[in-house]
Amino acid sequence: MATDSGKLCQMAEDTIKHKKIVLDCCLLMAKYLFSKNQITLATELLKRGCEHDNSKFESAEFRKLSQILKGDKCFTDASTQLSPEEVKAIKVHWARNSHHPEYFNDYEEMSELDILEMVCDWFARSLQFGTDFLPFVEERQENRFHFSQKKFDKIHKYCVLIQELYNAEKRLT
Repeated sequence: MATDSGKLCQMAEDTIKHKKIVLDCCLLMAKYLFSKNQITLATELLKRGCEHDNSKFESAEFRKLSQILKGDKCFTDASTQLSPEEVKAIKVHWARNSHHPEYFNDYEEMSELDILEMVCDWFARSLQFGTDFLPFVEERQENRFHFSQKKFDKIHKYCVLIQELYNAEKRLT
């Protein structure tokens, strides 16, 4: 029971830390969108940032995800693939959150808002695990999602943007 309790606590801590970083990333991106007069998209992104990964706290999803915690290998090594057991556990989360490409039968269905939240999610994990963000995304995209070139160009543009916004903000503080 103590091990289970430890995994549950670790899951809670990781999820809360991650949600805070994603919200900060969404705020950076929203400030940019406000400056481009994309008010609706910016406010919707902020709403998504506030609600990001809330499903992880639903009992069944929380317990399943806490059982696959095993460190940061899939966040630090872009070639790492999830095991079939891990995929089975995380499919519940993917099915409830449209910022994950796996939510869709066709990745081309991802909306601009889905993409923005996904990029903030990826960038947050990159910050948490100290990966070199753009090369990681480029390699991970090749290994996992196989977006169309047009869709990936849009995603990549936002990845470059969030990194630039973050670096500019960091220089100011």
